[in-house]
Amino acid sequence: MNYPSESALTCGIIAHYACCCADTLASELGILSNQSPFLITMPWINVPRGTNGGVTLLGLFWSALGGAFMSLGTLFLDWISDTEITNVSVLLMFGTACGLLGSLLDSILGATVQSTYYDEEKKQICSSGNVKSESIVHICGYDLLSNAQVNIVSVFATTLLGGYVVGPLFYNVS
Repeated sequence: MNYPSESALTCGIIAHYACCCADTLASELGILSNQSPFLITMPWINVPRGTNGGVTLLGLFWSALGGAFMSLGTLFLDWISDTEITNVSVLLMFGTACGLLGSLLDSILGATVQSTYYDEEKKQICSSGNVKSESIVHICGYDLLSNAQVNIVSVFATTLLGGYVVGPLFYNVS
């Protein structure tokens, strides 16, 4: 069976929004976790809150929920437009997986190609423009991409992966 381009497009669109919602919820609500964040590329290392690539279990939970929210939105739009709704559980699992995938990609990129600095004197994350001070330490990442660029790359990658890799896996298409 072939995987039609309209299926790839539909899965890609859902994956796109799942990634965006997941990343936002993980960033905004994951920071409320009582757990210290750990670096996604080195999970045995705890990092300060706000570190690019720092994750918590609560943040990962919100990532999954963000993806599921986008699936629920898709179901709602299908329902109000009187589109036949099939495989509700598969759609929910697909959106959840894409939300987690997108958020993890964003965190991996943040930890590797986006630099993070910490001001030990002020006890806060700071920009690379302040690295002249001796109280500023480099935590992780290379200064290759900005936060906006990391977001664009992770959303684009999740859209493609969701449309052409994850979608066929969930919808049993070969």
